[in-house]
Amino acid sequence: MGYFLLFIINCLSPIGALAVLIFFFLSPRRKLLKKLKEELRERFVLYPYTELLTNPIWIHCASVGEVNSMAGLIPQLKDLYQKPVLVTTNTWAGRTAAFKNPHVDNALLLPFDFYPFTRKFVRLVKPHRMFIVEGETWPNNIMACINNGVPVCIINGRMSERSAKKYRLLYSLFSLIFKNVSFAALQSEEIKQRYLSLGLRAETAFVPGNVKYDSLKTNPPRTEEVKDLFKKLGWEGKTVLVCGSTHIEEESMLMACAKQLYKENIRIVIAPRHLERKSAIIQDLNRNKVSSTISSHPLNIKDPEILFADSMGWLTSFYNAGDIAFVGGTIAKKGGHNLLEPAILAKPVIFGPYVYNTPDTAEELIKNNGGISVNKNNFAEVITGLSKDKQKISGMSAAAKKTAVSFQGATGKIMELIKKYEQ
Repeated sequence: MGYFLLFIINCLSPIGALAVLIFFFLSPRRKLLKKLKEELRERFVLYPYTELLTNPIWIHCASVGEVNSMAGLIPQLKDLYQKPVLVTTNTWAGRTAAFKNPHVDNALLLPFDFYPFTRKFVRLVKPHRMFIVEGETWPNNIMACINNGVPVCIINGRMSERSAKKYRLLYSLFSLIFKNVSFAALQSEEIKQRYLSLGLRAETAFVPGNVKYDSLKTNPPRTEEVKDLFKKLGWEGKTVLVCGSTHIEEESMLMACAKQLYKENIRIVIAPRHLERKSAIIQDLNRNKVSSTISSHPLNIKDPEILFADSMGWLTSFYNAGDIAFVGGTIAKKGGHNLLEPAILAKPVIFGPYVYNTPDTAEELIKNNGGISVNKNNFAEVITGLSKDKQKISGMSAAAKKTAVSFQGATGKIMELIKKYEQ
């Protein structure tokens, strides 16, 4: 039945791909297709043989975040196997990030998940091992490896309950995939149970933790620049609430309560998840009549209610310079972003109820008094109360950092698993 479903998917895939491409051309996001020719060449495996490494360690990551999370593992894998490293990604930004790693020998976009393409890619590249990072379960890419004798391993494996429910609708397909996985290094026991319910063999499932937490920045390089910016804005002596990786619903909430928080001596930094929405956010700030400025070109506005952080790569520096952190994607139903990013910097972490992507860290932060779960209705009240209790901020800061440290160490554990597998 699994092979039959794979056949049906391959029959429908070209039609689906064409529909997506047409939709993309008609959408406002078509401006992102700046390198369409190069992208199609790599998606359809049309590059010359001379551009390919043969017999590499193949690591597949979704995008920039997953590539960066592998920074500690990639050099160790290269040293262990004594082979070149090939990284594939789903996005051009991820591909670019991979090339910045000096231990990566080549980076390509993942071939379109259509078996003739994936089989061609595997036969050309002849990978020694395939390592899938997090939840990148592309059936044809994985089955092309399995059918051509390439061991497939999952590292830093992640699967939300929502994804597991969808996969169970195609149980025969995913059980075919997971039962052939050589081993899986997963982020948590809950995630392990989801994989097991979909056919992963118990003897191949391990829980070393999440490598993303090993690469948490403890000394962000732009912190002093951000502190200087706060000083120029007249924010000295104010409580600075840094809101990272925000989405539309959360930004609307922040703009709505900005004046109320301003009266309580609280100033807000908004660092959106998607900076391509910059123009829309500025329009929303103006429409809501919020006094604001942007970090890349701060206007001569003294003590604004909101600072829009539009500088790419500065989020951890803003967290470090601020007093309280709110992590986005948690009031908006996105499942939550990295709660430990501000926690490792000893900041109280505030988040909403939707943390299904990071339930373990949310639970531990609350349990250890390093974080507080809020909703739209009590957000302003909780922030105001916390800002007035410096002793509580201090205690939460220490607890948040201790919690973040307790989640580290997965990189070493995964390498031990790989070495045992290779024995």
